[in-house]
Amino acid sequence: MNQLDLEHRIIRLMKESETKRAYITFVHPETANWLREVYLPYRAEFIRKYENAVRQIGQDVEKWKEKLFPFQLSDMRISIKEAMRKVLGKEFRLYDVRSFWASYMLKQGVSPMIINLLQGRAPPEQFKILQQHYFVISDIELQQIFDKYAPKLL
Repeated sequence: MNQLDLEHRIIRLMKESETKRAYITFVHPETANWLREVYLPYRAEFIRKYENAVRQIGQDVEKWKEKLFPFQLSDMRISIKEAMRKVLGKEFRLYDVRSFWASYMLKQGVSPMIINLLQGRAPPEQFKILQQHYFVISDIELQQIFDKYAPKLL
């Protein structure tokens, strides 16, 4: 939750692992409004309802409460797959969403470098070096590109 800034519509992931890096991403205005008006009230009620159960099974309640989506990853994947079957009548790999997003952005004329930055293929430190020495682009400019070209959910 501390990485989410709905006022500026930014999510600062700052995550780096062996296979994935994520620095920053954005949400469209409609998504920010939906998160604020629909999801966050639902989330607050969910946390209120299940906090004691999480505590009883010995989990770190404060860490759990900090998650934007305080659900088990495996449960989320199952729910997404069920929704796919219900709505589409079939399943696809979740990775295909990432692939679609990159392809869509390329077809919109977005630079592959920007796509790599937004999809976390460039580590945060490399992005800072690019910003400081070679490729001057700000978070605001990245957000403008995202707003103009990225596909929308809502």
